[in-house]
Parts: sequence; structure tokens; C-alpha cells
Amino acid sequence: MATQLSKYFTLAEALASQTALVNGFMEQFNPPVEVVNNLTALHVNVLDPVRELVGVPVTESSGYRCPRLNTKVGGEPGSQHPKGEAADIRAQGYTPDDLYAKIKASDIAFDQLIIEHDLAGDRWVHISYNASGEQRGECMKGELQPGGGTVCVNDGVGSFKTNAA
Repeated sequence: MATQLSKYFTLAEALASQTALVNGFMEQFNPPVEVVNNLTALHVNVLDPVRELVGVPVTESSGYRCPRLNTKVGGEPGSQHPKGEAADIRAQGYTPDDLYAKIKASDIAFDQLIIEHDLAGDRWVHISYNASGEQRGECMKGELQPGGGTVCVNDGVGSFKTNAA
């Protein structure tokens, strides 16, 4: 039986990685307890509410990344993915721009919300949740750079921040 992280998501979905399998990064599939706790917080507090907001399945193209996997895929050294605090997502029937705008306008508390794309033009929404602190509500539109890294343009904050007293 699959280990549920939340109402809609399993641990296997958050750990899935063909790149890790191909490269023999087996630690990807047995993360530390702290990472599983962070993944649970991310899914319960952010990804389940996003799923309910859009009313259609939400898929993760990249969730947790063990440190070797994060390096292999060109992830930022300070990325929240290796902590289990971030996911790159898509939703059926939504463009990444529409999904980003809907989440940004919602009352879902997140740490970062970023539109990302690669050099081939593939696009997705990166969303994170700081399991041990305040959510910054940062919204950015970013572009992945050759050799890794993202240059982001600030796009304000999520509405949960602007509605706060």
C-alpha cells in the first residue's frame, strides 16, 4: 500500500525521478524523516489546497531531490527541493501561467511561487512551503539559465499576504 502524504498525494509521487534511477541515486527513494515531515507539510498545506482550488489533478514533475539529484539536474544549491519543501507542478487543463495566477490570487499560504521554464520552452509552476517558519508569499517569474540556475523577476506577493492584517 502506498504511503499517503496527504489527501491527494503519496510519498512515491514526491520522490519519483527517472534521473535518479538512471544514475543510481538510490538515496532519492529513502529520504530522512525530516524530509518526509517537510513533504507532508508541503502537501497538506499547499498542494492539497491547490488541488481543491483548481478542481483537477495536480501532478509533480519534480518534488524532493536528494542532494546528488539536485546537482545533476542543475538545481540551485539553496533550493528547497532537497529539504522536501518544494514541488514543480502542473494541473490538467491549466497553462502554467493560468495555474500561477490562480494560486497567486488565492488565500493559499506558500513560501515561493515561481513560473519556470527550460531552454526548450517547457513550462511549470514551482511552489514551496517553509515547514519551519513564516511563508514569504514571494511570487516570481523566472527563466532557467544555461548550465543551471534561474533568473527571477519579482512579481509581488500572494494574496494571502496582501489580505493579512
